[in-house]
Amino acid sequence: LNVLYNPWLTEPWGEIIGFTAHTPISITSNSDFASQASSEGWAGDGTEGNPYIIESYDINTSKADGIYIENTNVYFIIRNCMIYDNSEIRWNYGIYLQDVQNGEIDNVTSHDNNEGILLINSSSNNITRCNVYGNTWYGIRLSYSSNNNIVSDCTVYNNYDGIFLWDSANNILQDNVLENNDKNFGVDGEDISYYYQDIDTSNTINGKPIYYIIKQSGLVFDENMDI
Repeated sequence: LNVLYNPWLTEPWGEIIGFTAHTPISITSNSDFASQASSEGWAGDGTEGNPYIIESYDINTSKADGIYIENTNVYFIIRNCMIYDNSEIRWNYGIYLQDVQNGEIDNVTSHDNNEGILLINSSSNNITRCNVYGNTWYGIRLSYSSNNNIVSDCTVYNNYDGIFLWDSANNILQDNVLENNDKNFGVDGEDISYYYQDIDTSNTINGKPIYYIIKQSGLVFDENMDI
């Protein structure tokens, strides 16, 4: 999909070129997903080989979370969407997954929301090639046992927090660019297991690689390292 994005072509002046204006989406179960997919004409049947596809939507979050999904384990892809809030008070989330497995968020721009992308107790999901900026709090947050997710090739900037992992374990971060967030990156949890993550130096903060180190000793950091 080739998209011309002009930030002035948003409501109330008109929908963004290349996207279809859509009201916020709320899905609460596998059966609800199937029902809405049928009524909306979304491709797929929720299987691994043929996931539901939600795509090419322009969603304003001033009234509700842009895309909210809970209590599902069907396979789905959210892709090529623009999700944003153009109001002065930003209460809602761009994408919010709770108790969700087998989702993929691909090439989504989520900006100027309360939070850009939030996962709670949601595992085995992929977030890739997303552009997340200008959100009041977190750009991308994985919280409360959101384990075994992959966040890759995302650009996260000008949020309060960039990417934050909270009480969640065994997530993979690769090739993410974090820039000019008040707090670019963080990991927190009440148990040591929540600090076991796969975060390599392909991830950068303001052009410098992230060195994520746990349970190591005898390491030397000096002027020869690019940090």
